[in-house]
Amino acid sequence: MANRQFNDVQSLERGNVSVYLGVDIGATGAPTAKKLHGVASITRTAAGIYDIVLSDAYSEFLGASVVMVGVAADLTYQFTAMDVANKTMTFITKAGATETDPANGDEIYIKLELKNTSVAY
Repeated sequence: MANRQFNDVQSLERGNVSVYLGVDIGATGAPTAKKLHGVASITRTAAGIYDIVLSDAYSEFLGASVVMVGVAADLTYQFTAMDVANKTMTFITKAGATETDPANGDEIYIKLELKNTSVAY
């Protein structure tokens, strides 16, 4: 653990919540979650397509940061089917325009920024 003092994060958005997901990719793109902070599950539904289920419902998706480690192919990613009020979203990895699994042994780290209130800022 770091030996220093950390301060609270401030935001102009009310109810800003950070949710974290770390995933190891196995053979045939199978995900194994190694960090689930606010995420109930991640499952592969087809090549390069992953369904994420959040532990809680939120009022709004604010953004995401993704780090892909060890990716042999030049993969891009996108989020689709965002429905954070119903705790679901879909994450896709692609090579060009084709959904493509990351390689066995790759890692994906996702930080989701979500809004936990319906109150405007």
